[in-house]
Amino acid sequence: MSMIIFSFSMAAFFSIMAVYEIYFGIDVKKGTTEKTLRLLKGETQLRKLQKKKTSSKSKQTHLLNNPIVMLIVLSLVSFIMLKNIWLSLLVGILGYFYPKYVERERKQKRKHEMNIQFKDAMQSVSNSLKAGNSFQTSLERCLEDLKRIYRHQKNNALLEEWEKIVSDLQLGQPIDKVLNDFKNRVKLEDVDTFVNSAVIIHEKGGNMTEVLANVTEVIGDRIDVKRDIMTLTAGKRSEAKLLTFMPLILLGLLMLFSPKYLDPMYDKPLGKLLATLGVIMLIANFFIGKKIINIDI
Repeated sequence: MSMIIFSFSMAAFFSIMAVYEIYFGIDVKKGTTEKTLRLLKGETQLRKLQKKKTSSKSKQTHLLNNPIVMLIVLSLVSFIMLKNIWLSLLVGILGYFYPKYVERERKQKRKHEMNIQFKDAMQSVSNSLKAGNSFQTSLERCLEDLKRIYRHQKNNALLEEWEKIVSDLQLGQPIDKVLNDFKNRVKLEDVDTFVNSAVIIHEKGGNMTEVLANVTEVIGDRIDVKRDIMTLTAGKRSEAKLLTFMPLILLGLLMLFSPKYLDPMYDKPLGKLLATLGVIMLIANFFIGKKIINIDI
């Protein structure tokens, strides 16, 4: 009987979510709007190829990033392990929002990697300015240095952004606009400091070589501190993940080797209450652990 109720509940929920995605979804509208804006702005074929390159990677993991798929999978797995309809629905609803959380974490990781790589970019620009090159030439030569360093690495987020900077400069766009667009895209504090300093000096005048050398040194030290903190807290982050998933692993092993041992948790009210509290505490442990370990500078 409980299985029938669970099936009807899941079917109703999936139907509602499907109608919501079809009726209120913004993918079609967003795509149509972006296409219209590209035509109005006269976007070049080069820019289209660049955007297609950056968007092709995200389509490879579309299935795992689908909220409906994660909702179904987590609901079924939690129902098998907990044998509780309401807890299964709760975990399934969390699974629906899990892809958004993964996407946010992916962006944070990309920003962190880009921030570390940005130190090499600033150092390259500063050295090129000291050699007597202009600011625009220094930015273009920085791309060559970044290609030598990060071309064969999997995580080359800054290299992609710098290629866009150089291509925009070669298309004749003003250097101030190109740098401000770069700053608005990546949204990093260190990039903001560097770009603001460069734009002010470029507009008002001044010794750009000396100022950017000082800015590079200050930002480089801050990036080193961030990297050291990430290294020191790597073990604690692993421990937090282990503490979150270890109870689930133990529960799975008990279900596999000694299922009768878990009968009180499924049959008695106290067992159901403890199972509910356990799920809530695991979820709280996951978010609290991440909040404690994340250290901002």
